[in-house]
Amino acid sequence: INIIGQIHPPSSKNHKYILVVIDYFTKWVEAILLKEVEQKEIIDFIEDHIITRFGIPQTITTDQGTVFTGRKVAQYAESRGIKLITSTPYYAQANGQVETANKIIISLIKKHISSKPRNWHETLVQILWAYRNSPRDATKTTPYKLVYGHEAILLIDINLQSIHIQKQSDFPNEDYWNLMYDKLVSLEEERLLALQNMVQQKERIEKTYNKRIKARSFRVGDLVLKVILPMDQKS
Repeated sequence: INIIGQIHPPSSKNHKYILVVIDYFTKWVEAILLKEVEQKEIIDFIEDHIITRFGIPQTITTDQGTVFTGRKVAQYAESRGIKLITSTPYYAQANGQVETANKIIISLIKKHISSKPRNWHETLVQILWAYRNSPRDATKTTPYKLVYGHEAILLIDINLQSIHIQKQSDFPNEDYWNLMYDKLVSLEEERLLALQNMVQQKERIEKTYNKRIKARSFRVGDLVLKVILPMDQKS
């Protein structure tokens, strides 16, 4: 989970923040608009947009902001059996999945702000829809398909009467139900393939990274340069 904001200018309804969560496996994204960010908003978001729709997650990764590490959130997580993991300050890769989603959401909102600076809040639903139905590099498929077992029917499919739509229209009800059942059965295979793609991508990234990094060893007494970064007051 992460927070985008404060966003300037605020929306016409005074929204200043976007609370974002992404599932590490399917890459499915949920996000809501907020006027203020308090622990209650975090708890309500987890309950209403994650647990009641997808079940209780084993872990949730956040940064070290007090809104995530506060007592109320900690007590709520404990009551639901959720393990809270905080990422290392100044190391965005530790929460990299949601950071990537944030960049995409921010870039699309910025495009809208340039033309309609106070109405950017109206675009969030469309942005999430586009993200969920776009293939991700890591999985080679869309978040929508990994969650529901089939691709979403888009407006262009209806307008152009795609082969997918035509086939469904021609099927008797019983055949259509059987088709949907087969798709659900094959969902596990689809997810296993996505997992293999993610592992392969991770291996490629590690291989590329290791080529650029020169291993160094230190002994007791060696002089080293330590960078001390300023801590945000809210962290």
